[in-house]
Amino acid sequence: MGLRDSMNNNSAVVTIGAVALLVVALLVLVMQFGGGGTTNKFTASVKGFWFYDTGTNQFYIASLDDIAPVIAPSGKPGIQAMLFTCDECGNRDLSGKTPDDLEAEGMVLGYFTQLSKEGRKYMDMKKKDAPEGQRVMIDPQLMQHYRQVRVPNNDRWMPEMAASHITIEIMQNMCTGGSFPKTCMPGMK
Repeated sequence: MGLRDSMNNNSAVVTIGAVALLVVALLVLVMQFGGGGTTNKFTASVKGFWFYDTGTNQFYIASLDDIAPVIAPSGKPGIQAMLFTCDECGNRDLSGKTPDDLEAEGMVLGYFTQLSKEGRKYMDMKKKDAPEGQRVMIDPQLMQHYRQVRVPNNDRWMPEMAASHITIEIMQNMCTGGSFPKTCMPGMK
């Protein structure tokens, strides 16, 4: 059974996954752009995004302006890591930790995300045309088109929409008692 057949046979899961990924994408946009210029306790505490250095296999904090892939501290690609917990985020410092260290921290690596090559070219063009110091905002629908997802222990990048059922299944099975995990970012309490 191919991916398309699986998606057709599990349309409810695919729909839920698509909605959940859209919510995560919108959350990221709101946090990146401060909700229209306002600052709240949530966005004020966030220090950046968790990124994964593919050269050292360690997490590090990237700027809220960074959109993966970027050049990581090792000089290798840095990709955004979506980290979750079933408890509170607790402002944990995961810098220098590896995916194997997360369980002891009460955290789970859900998936990685980055822009496709076409998405990177588009963002670079938008940044080049933007006034100095201005954040570049990308249309959420275009972001969905350009964003790729990869699950841990798999080297295959998939379009975000094609992977939505996989990421939702991962998150649904993370916590006991039917609760949904919380996305954690650096500085989040």
